[in-house]
Amino acid sequence: MIRPAWSRSPTSPRPPTACTCHTCPPARPWAPPTHGLAIAVELAERGRLRIPVAGSFPLAEVAAAHALSETGHARGKIALLH
Repeated sequence: MIRPAWSRSPTSPRPPTACTCHTCPPARPWAPPTHGLAIAVELAERGRLRIPVAGSFPLAEVAAAHALSETGHARGKIALLH
């Protein structure tokens, strides 16, 4: 398999497999950086984090919540309450 014209290097048609040699470090799953989460926690603790809520619905009205979501006009989060 060849990449598009801007690159002439061959690519593998299969995803790479994990290395089985004993010298490579074990593969680790990717994890997002947590700096932004730490900032959000700090803001929440100080009462400065505001999350707009477009609507809250009991679980029995999940269809109405989904309909609101599909409109694309919801300004904020849509909450389902148990």
